[in-house]
This record gives sequence, C-alpha cells and structure tokens, in this order.
Amino acid sequence: MSRRPAIIAFVVFAISPCFARIITVDDNGPADFNSIQAAINDANNGDIITVQPGIYTGDGNRDIDFLGKVITVKSENGPENCIIDCDATYEDNHRGFYFVHNEGRDSVLDGLTITNAYIVVMCEGGAGIYIDGASPTINNCIITANMAELLPESLCYCYGGAIYIGDGSYPLFTNCTISYNSVGNWGRGGGIYFYYSAAARAYLKNCVISGNAALGIDSAGGGIYFDLYSGFTIMFNCTIADNLATQGGGGVYSCSNALKVITNSIIWGNSPEQIYAVDKTKIIVSYSDVSGGWSGTGNINADPCFADAANNDHHLKSQAGRWDANSKTWVEDQSQSPAIDAGSPSSDWTAELWPHGKRINMGAYGGTPQASMSLSEAGNAADLNNNSQVNYIDLMTFVDKWLCRQVLLPEDLDRNGAVNFIDFAIFANNWFWEE
Repeated sequence: MSRRPAIIAFVVFAISPCFARIITVDDNGPADFNSIQAAINDANNGDIITVQPGIYTGDGNRDIDFLGKVITVKSENGPENCIIDCDATYEDNHRGFYFVHNEGRDSVLDGLTITNAYIVVMCEGGAGIYIDGASPTINNCIITANMAELLPESLCYCYGGAIYIGDGSYPLFTNCTISYNSVGNWGRGGGIYFYYSAAARAYLKNCVISGNAALGIDSAGGGIYFDLYSGFTIMFNCTIADNLATQGGGGVYSCSNALKVITNSIIWGNSPEQIYAVDKTKIIVSYSDVSGGWSGTGNINADPCFADAANNDHHLKSQAGRWDANSKTWVEDQSQSPAIDAGSPSSDWTAELWPHGKRINMGAYGGTPQASMSLSEAGNAADLNNNSQVNYIDLMTFVDKWLCRQVLLPEDLDRNGAVNFIDFAIFANNWFWEE
C-alpha cells in the first residue's frame, strides 16, 4: 500500500506557516502585547486575540481597526471585566472600533465593554462601533455611554450614538447590551443607525437596547433608526426598552422600504411611541410584547414585569425562578411575567433550563440559559437532551459534567452552581422517566 498521501500531508503540515495563534493582550502585566491594536497589527487570519481583564484606554486601545483580518478579539473573562474606555471629549474625539475593510462574519468581536466614546461629525456617526462596507460578528458586548454629535456648521444629520451600520453592511449582533448612548441635535438613532444594506441581511439576536436617546432638534429613533435605504433586517428575541426621542420612534423609527422582521421580542416603555413606521406594512412583528399593541400573530400588550428596569435588568420576573446576574443565583418573585412561554411555538427553546414549559420566552433572554423559568410542569430536569425521556444518553451527558463548578449548566439540576451528589440523586430519582 502506498504511503505517499500520508507523507505529503505530513510535509505540508510541517512546513505550513499558517497556524492559528493565541495572542494575549494585557496592559498591566506580562503578555504578547500591551495594546489591542498592536495585537491586531501582528495577527494573521485565523488568530485569536485574548484580552485580559482590565480597563484599556489611550492610543492603541481606542479607534481600533480590524484591518480586514479574519480574526477574533475576545475578552478572557466577559465584558464586565474587560473595558475599552475611549476617554473621549468634545475636543478630543475617539471611537471604539472600526470595521471598514470588508470584514465578514468570521471577523469577531466578543465579550468587551465599549464606553466613553465621543465624536463630533459632519454626516456620519457610530461612536462606539463604526461599520461601513463590512459584516462582522459582534457577540456578548456592552456598548454604553457613548455619544455622537453634529458639528454646528453641518447641513446633514448625525447617525448612531452607539453603532453606525453603513453602506453594504450586514453584521450579526448576538447577546449584546446597547444602553445609555445618545445622539444630539439632528440625530438619528441613539442606539443603532442602519443606513444601507440593500439585498443583504442584518441580524440582531438576544440583544438589549435600552435607555438610549435621540434628543435635540429634529432627532428621531431613540433605540434604533432605519433609514430609507436600509435593507432586510431580522430582530429575534430582543428587548427594546426605555429609549427616548424628540421627533418620534422612541423605540424604533423606520422610514425604510425594506422588511423589518421582529419576533419573540419586547418593546416597552419607549417614548414618544414604541414603533414609528412610515409604512407599517414593512414592520412585521410576531409573538412579541409591544406596549400599546401592534398587529401581528401572537403579539400581546401586557406589562412584561422586568426585574429592575431602572437599573437595566430586563430579566423577566418569575415565581418559578429568575436569574440574578449580580448574585449569580436563581431568585423567586411574587409575580410571573406574561412574556414567559409566550414566544413563537416554532422557535428553539431547548437552551432554556427546566422548568421551561417547552416554549421560548419573549425578550432578550428567551432561548438562553438565563431565560426566566416557567410554572409549567412540562418536561423533566433530568431530560438533558430534551427528547421526552431520561435514559443512558442523558446519563452520559450528566457524567461529562461531574463535579463541574459552573453556573447555568443544565446538568446542575438543583441550580446551585455545582454538579455533585445532590444532582445525581435528582437524576436517579427520574431514571427512565418518559413523557
């Protein structure tokens, strides 16, 4: 038998220089680089840049450009612990990140906070993240307290306090919080501004867009503004709450002639209205909770019972159990949100922890392990693969996580942050259960 293919494969593997690297960034300790931009400059396609916990500011840690590279920039320990502080002022303008070199979905920004960006512009915006001619993936990021303002002599508008999505762009945002950003006079989109993505698809999933503002002369779209030429956009399991605008569209303002599809979402507490659309037939809303109501299949108009909207906690209150992100524990409320088990029956609910009612929740945490629990008795905590029976397959899954200490694990059957003998007892008690 010839061994030539194996030998050739070995030689190619041995001489190829294109191996992905893990590049570390830490501005306070030993690492490959002490600034994010320096790490990006050195990176090759496929590399992963891991940013250690800390507050990153100054040159190299703001106005960060992906340079068209297919790389991942991610935090080591989540956005609460990895902060890009742009430290910008009216006189000293800086953005957070740029995606302007045709980056695609495999260019990923994951798990950072971007704050204190400030830009004064003629006819653009996007203080936190500026996307133009690119389609990156932005995951698990917090974009907060950023501002875009218009130069007094400008004769056009200011676009996107937090995020500007420009020509030919169709990014993916997942599990992001976009809060307390603003645009000034003649502003469009305190949170996000969509300019142009014709024949493309922008996608927002499990995002919170809250407390943003488009205040000042002729300003609109406190949370989101869709311009006339913005393309087909999908919003799935998002929460748009407590955004403000002067002219209209406190939550969403759309003058677009392309469809916007909103599903399993909550649009509540925005002012002056939840959704303003020049053509309401272009806003397709279903299985969503909209204050004041909105025509569409499965929609409701009921107080979603946020845990603490004043402090930007938009988990849903639940008598069966609500995730408290501060204490990292499950707590029980005296009230039960009507948005629990109210999403589309065709949506994937299986990431929600039991008791889950076998139906996805509305809002940003629906379809995730942080989904508020259901009073329904459907299913079984030990049915880890959600196939309506507890058997050897579930046991193998359970054993794989034995003695893990981690929150929000399905195998942690008593939900106390550790998989141990108590969980095994619960599992054994449900052995060979079948629905």
